[in-house]
Amino acid sequence: MKRIIPLIAFLGILMDSHAQLPFTTSSLYALGAAYLDRPYIRDMADIDSDGDMDLVGYIARDGNPTVLAWLENEGTPPFVQHDIAATEYGYYIHTTDFDMDGDMDILAPIQLDGTVLYFYENHGDGDFVPHELTYLSGYYRNFAVSDLDGDLDPDILRIAPSIGGVMFDVTWLENDGDGNVTSHIIDNINTPESFGAGDLDDDGDMDFVLGTANRVYWYEKIVAGYTRHLVINSGDIFFNKIFIEDMDLDGDKDIISVSDYIIKKYENDGSENFTTSVAYDPPGGAILIGLGDINGDSFPDMFGKWVITGNYHVINLLGNADFTFTLMDSIVPICGNEALTYGDLDRDGDTDYILSENCEVGPIKDVMFWELNGSTPLPCAPVEVLNVYTDSLGLQATWSDTYADYYKLFAKCIDCPAPSPTISKTVYAPIGYLDDMLPCHTYKVKVRAFCGGSVYGSPVLTVTTDGAACRQSEVDIESVLSVYPSPASHTLMISGIQIDVRAEIYAMDLSGKTLRLENSANEIDIRMLPSGFYILTIELNGDLYRTQFIKQ
Repeated sequence: MKRIIPLIAFLGILMDSHAQLPFTTSSLYALGAAYLDRPYIRDMADIDSDGDMDLVGYIARDGNPTVLAWLENEGTPPFVQHDIAATEYGYYIHTTDFDMDGDMDILAPIQLDGTVLYFYENHGDGDFVPHELTYLSGYYRNFAVSDLDGDLDPDILRIAPSIGGVMFDVTWLENDGDGNVTSHIIDNINTPESFGAGDLDDDGDMDFVLGTANRVYWYEKIVAGYTRHLVINSGDIFFNKIFIEDMDLDGDKDIISVSDYIIKKYENDGSENFTTSVAYDPPGGAILIGLGDINGDSFPDMFGKWVITGNYHVINLLGNADFTFTLMDSIVPICGNEALTYGDLDRDGDTDYILSENCEVGPIKDVMFWELNGSTPLPCAPVEVLNVYTDSLGLQATWSDTYADYYKLFAKCIDCPAPSPTISKTVYAPIGYLDDMLPCHTYKVKVRAFCGGSVYGSPVLTVTTDGAACRQSEVDIESVLSVYPSPASHTLMISGIQIDVRAEIYAMDLSGKTLRLENSANEIDIRMLPSGFYILTIELNGDLYRTQFIKQ
């Protein structure tokens, strides 16, 4: 079985707690002399699907508009710059397969007349088409990307000023899987700053945490939307970063943040009650970049940058079981850096630092590559699906072996009644089988390979399940079944078909959670269901019946 490498992992490294990390450095991209350009590298991804990692960021040009650009990795430096769009200022960027077509797109705020969040659709070779998504309030912290509804496509959390007021709307932009979004206002709140997404209460759905001026809130995902809980009156004014992670490996999720440039921890007692304290108060103030296991002991560590003697340094803090941290020696930049990002740029199984240099003295304006423990690159490559076969039992797929650490096969139903369910499975060989697919339906199928902290995706295939279970068209079957009353509080009555103890009856809510229901004489007991909208499915004698109802 192939080993799993965490997203930000440095494996097999033994070091003293104050030893210098074994980094080497080289210049990846030299912008040249005369103070013409200034780089702000914000992310990395395989933009052109050629199997290596490219860089994405902003290039500031004196006297000219800043440009959003990607820097093409051709195997050896220098990288080749490709401009995408002009902007007045460079904010944070998210690279993700937003339209689920197998290549990496870019989500970026562009500031010209106001700040607008754009989805830059990648056509597979680094040729981008812009799509305007939504207005933003003008701060780089005000949008985050996560799969909020559990359908395996990336959604967006964003903040924007309320119309005609001083408050701000916290909004979920629901992605339909093709890059089209529907806006849902979650809350209206004062001075929101920074998001962190994760399943804080470990109930199987995606929550998020929001840092505002003076407060930290937990937004608990429920069937009907979100419930807001106050974590703490923090007294902090500025939130730069906030994360959800089990920091002490005690089985529950904690919160970690940088607020007022101090790293703070919010320790969960297992029941979502939090004890707050300072995790680390660095000299010069911290800017936390990410979490990961730096020294291979399984405890999440932190890395970021802060000012020491006038220069930004890259700093590593090693975590342990008592939720305290030990300072590692820092990487000293050649000169003050403007931006720091991370990832496995050379595909050798560890995570590297990318520093955007901006020297105030001399001609150097480079993107510096700080490499940890150089080794032979992993043979990662884009995934090619070789064969897909469906029958009444489900779907089997085979794909090219990219020597990844693991793969994820998923299928999304595109003609099922809303909400469209998505099925996924993690496998460790280039073959997968999904047995939960409904017969007589059409699915989008995709494979992702996870390799050394990088993700490589296949194009999306469209398949239709078939087989003996398709005894009649589902339109005919659904026209037979009806339930009443709706809304209902205790019992659903069935008409159109006769059910008995052999019937398998399930209710699925909007988050995709499915519960089995009991029946007696064409009556279904729904008292255990929370209030909300449900899809009712009845399997009887090889036929599939489906309708919908509302539980009061």
